[in-house]
Amino acid sequence: MENLAVRRYALLSRVSVPSIVDRCFCIFVILLPVLQQYAGIGQVISLGELVLIPFIVCYLISDRKELGSHLDRYLFWFYCVSIALSVVGGFAFPYFSMGEFVTSVSRLVFYGVLILIARKRFSWSWVKSIYLVVVTVAAVYLLAQYAYHFAFGGYLPIVLDDSLVFPPERSFENWTDRYQWYFRPSSFFLEPSYYALFTIPALALFAMDEESKSPIRFGLLILTYVLSSANSGIIATIVVTAAFVCFRKKTATDYLVISLVLLVAVVYLPFNSIEWMESAVSRFIDGGSIDNRVFRGFISYSLMDPYHQIVGVGLNNLGSYLGYYGLETGFDSDGLNYCASWLQTLNCSGVIGFLFLALFMSRLFLRCHGHVSRTLCVLLAVVMAYESILFSYRFAFLLILLEGVLRVENTQRIRCEGGEKS
Repeated sequence: MENLAVRRYALLSRVSVPSIVDRCFCIFVILLPVLQQYAGIGQVISLGELVLIPFIVCYLISDRKELGSHLDRYLFWFYCVSIALSVVGGFAFPYFSMGEFVTSVSRLVFYGVLILIARKRFSWSWVKSIYLVVVTVAAVYLLAQYAYHFAFGGYLPIVLDDSLVFPPERSFENWTDRYQWYFRPSSFFLEPSYYALFTIPALALFAMDEESKSPIRFGLLILTYVLSSANSGIIATIVVTAAFVCFRKKTATDYLVISLVLLVAVVYLPFNSIEWMESAVSRFIDGGSIDNRVFRGFISYSLMDPYHQIVGVGLNNLGSYLGYYGLETGFDSDGLNYCASWLQTLNCSGVIGFLFLALFMSRLFLRCHGHVSRTLCVLLAVVMAYESILFSYRFAFLLILLEGVLRVENTQRIRCEGGEKS
């Protein structure tokens, strides 16, 4: 039964020769994390979302009879349960913000539909090379930013123009404000974490994929994570390196790159002032990433009454709940709804929603049979443990790429099984 399901899914999802429209769709999906930073319509729709809307509308019309066969029912049920629990857990209570709920559901529906359409129209085999080129260009540009700053004391731009930035993404008004603590290059992304989340699938490919394997570019990405002190990239490096050591056959080039990395660590780090290391550790532990995204999630959950611990306080309503009842965690900031995705689900959808999310992720991992797809799935789960990406373009982007890799692996698996039988 499992082999039949794999065959059916791969064949249904396969697009051997993408049309020009499909190719444009694939490129815009790949560029979504970049285009998301730019303004589209007011403070509601970004440029990345705006360029995808025509494709979504056309595909919904043309593929309306087929989309049902591409539906991931585990993800679908998680979405439905999350919305239903918000109705049960929040609608009747005075703290509940309908505006916050509608905003979250709108994102959920938009990116849920995008994920569904991508399961049919996104051709990973065609767009993979383009994605890896963009990642390489982004990494080289980050090195250029770093070199330019330390050579001339200036800053190379990260966006085309500050006035074009999507208002919800704007956190600084000028370069002085942005780098008032220390310089962190981020390529053409607003934050180093945005750069890291865009490139970590490539990190896995450079290490694990036979066609894309590149120790040099793998080392290049690691270097950019270090220079930008991107905790997301550093954590991803640990995960990918562990998978590489456990599952892949090493070549002489692999050992050479690993030796060079160790040499740099042994010779350079002890004799230099490593600002990135100190800042990364302080942000991650001392009142930074862990406190704000993780510990705060556990504390806020412990402050809830038993009923809301079971059904949650409602999508995007954690801040409203804490504010209305005057509850504080000690790690609160302006974004009271912000915490890691797993804990965000636990707070907003309760134990029930958390279990449905765990079921979806478990089923997703069981569908992965190749080293690359399994590594990407673990990366997604780990990212969700410390980043708030659920119901956003980041989750959609990572999941679409993962499922694209998964379809290619399943198609290759079917071909191999067919060749063995013949």
